Amino acid sequence: SPQRAPSAVRLRESPHAAAHAVPALWSAAVGAAALALFVLLAPPASGDQDSSELTLVLAFGGVPHPTGYPLYAAGGHLFALLLHRLGATWPFAANSWSAVGGGVAIACLHAAAARLVPREARMRRGERFAWALLPAALFALDPVWTMSASLAEIHSWHLAWVGVACLTFLYLASSE
Repeated sequence: SPQRAPSAVRLRESPHAAAHAVPALWSAAVGAAALALFVLLAPPASGDQDSSELTLVLAFGGVPHPTGYPLYAAGGHLFALLLHRLGATWPFAANSWSAVGGGVAIACLHAAAARLVPREARMRRGERFAWALLPAALFALDPVWTMSASLAEIHSWHLAWVGVACLTFLYLASSE
């Protein structure tokens, strides 16, 4: 029979950790709060650097400079089109697409931090939630990040994809 790893090394969650895990909905609420903040900070005009180009790409369904960012452009075009039909200006709609990416990234950061609190800490859900909120809040309120998450840029979606990949790995690593 194969030898099992010691309990300190095993990735499977103990019953205590599973009972005190932070629900995904709580992390989604943190992401929604970040999204609301980034939308409030999103200007009604396009920004400098690539922001004006990406605003046009999202408005008219074009292709941005190489590499073209196909997922960003395709998803963002549909999102901007919907918001524009609801009355938003093209620049605000494009900026809001980055805000959505920022909200997803912050939700993923919170969820990952909640899963990475050591099991030995024996914390309740609320305590784990609060500890995981610390890195998420520090990151969400960083001025460089708030600018990236409130202007039409690709950076917030890059970190959202990384966050989803990290959470997927953490999920797969903890199941047998």
